[in-house]
Amino acid sequence: MHLLPEFRKASKHVNEKVNFGTVDCTVHNQLCQETGINSYPTTIMFNQSARHYFNGQHQEQAILTFIDDILNPTVISLDNDLYIQLVENKNLNDMWLVDFFMPWCFPCQQLSGEWRILSKVLNLVRC
Repeated sequence: MHLLPEFRKASKHVNEKVNFGTVDCTVHNQLCQETGINSYPTTIMFNQSARHYFNGQHQEQAILTFIDDILNPTVISLDNDLYIQLVENKNLNDMWLVDFFMPWCFPCQQLSGEWRILSKVLNLVRC
């Protein structure tokens, strides 16, 4: 498994903030079924009550970026109320770039990382 060594490297950088673990679905089949795992590898970060599915490259830096994006988000998820409050009722000088997507859409999943990178770059430019 090429992913496990990359997780081990990444864990050295965030070991006080994030705990790492692995589950062998051939041994713990019931747990994997209860968690809804149906493809391998599946990597999930459990942050409070939310599940964040990792869709990036299986490399140390991509894993660290994924963790940072969850712990320090620059992109927010909009529901109907937040959209009305923040986008429709925005100040004239505010700008919003909104991605409308479907969670099952593979190209949408692949672009989610690019959205986070773009958001970080634009926040740096704005500062």
